[in-house]
Amino acid sequence: MNTCNTGTTVTIDGSNNFLWVPITGPDGNIMAEIKANGNNLGLVTSSFYKNSGAIRNKGGVRYLDRNITITVATQPGSTVNIRLYISKTEFDALDADASSGLTGTGNIGLLKILKNADPCRATALGITTTIIPTNTLLADLTHGSNGYVLQGDISGFSSFYFGTSNILLPLDLLTFTGSLQSNNTTLLKWQTENEINTSHFDVERSLDGNIFNSIGSVAASGNSSSAINYSFTDKDATNQQSLILYYRLKMIDQNGNYKYSNVITISLADITGKVVVAPNPVVNEVKVAISAPQDGKVQWKLIDNTGRVIMQNAIPVR
Repeated sequence: MNTCNTGTTVTIDGSNNFLWVPITGPDGNIMAEIKANGNNLGLVTSSFYKNSGAIRNKGGVRYLDRNITITVATQPGSTVNIRLYISKTEFDALDADASSGLTGTGNIGLLKILKNADPCRATALGITTTIIPTNTLLADLTHGSNGYVLQGDISGFSSFYFGTSNILLPLDLLTFTGSLQSNNTTLLKWQTENEINTSHFDVERSLDGNIFNSIGSVAASGNSSSAINYSFTDKDATNQQSLILYYRLKMIDQNGNYKYSNVITISLADITGKVVVAPNPVVNEVKVAISAPQDGKVQWKLIDNTGRVIMQNAIPVR
C-alpha cells in the first residue's frame, strides 16, 4: 500500500508478439496483459501503485486507488491491445464517492482508462488522454468474483489511471468566493494547491451567466504543493447593467491547456439606488451608473458650479 511495487519483467518478441502476454505483481496476481499484434517490444518492465485512504482527486476528477505503469524497450509502430486489471474493492471505493461520475446500474461500464506520461507515483501529475475500453458488457468486464478487467487499444506505453473523465489540468482549486466591498468594488478570492506548470488565471465576468468576457489576469505561482491564495478586484462592477454579476476563472497551464472553475454570483442589491459617476473629476465625458430596484424613469439635471441648469432630461432605468 502507498508505494510503487514492481511487476514481473517479460520480453515480447517474435516468439510471443501475437499472444496475450501476462504481467503479474509480487503477489502473483495478474496486473496486466499485452497483445503486441506483431510488434517486438523487447524488455517490458512494470510497476503499480495502490493508494489507501481517501479517494484521490486531481482538478475535481476522482480516480481509482490503483495506477499501473508499463515501460517497453521499443514503443510499438502500430496499435497494440492491453488488458488492465483492478479489484472490486478498488472500484467500489471509487463508486461510493458521490463526485466520481459513476451512476446507475452496471456503472463499471462508465469507467475509462486515463493515460499520461507519468512515472509510477502516488498521485497523477500530468494531463491525461482517454482510452475507451473495447469491452463494454458487464460479463466481459468482470474478472472472477473480486475483480474487473478493462481492455483497450493503445499506440504507446506509459502510466494508466482509471476514472470517468480526463484529468485536464494539474491544479486543485480549493475555494473560489466573491463579495461586494464598501467602496462598491467586488473582491474575488480563490485558493489552489498542487500547482504544476500553471501559467495564469483569466478572470471572466458575465451579466447573464451565459456570455463571459475576460476582465483581467492574475499570474500563477506555477509550481507548489502547498495552498496558494489569490485575489482580484473588479473596480468596474457597479458600472454594469445588472444587479447580479457572474464570475468564473479560466485556469491556464504553461502548455495552453485550460479548465474553468465553478461560477459564483455577487449581488449588487446593497447599492440599489446609488449613483456612480466616473471618471471623477470629469474632464470631457462622464459615465453615470444608476442601480434601481425596479423599472422606471429618472429625472436628471446637469448643473454648473454657479447653480445654472445646463442640461436636463428624463431617462428610463431598469
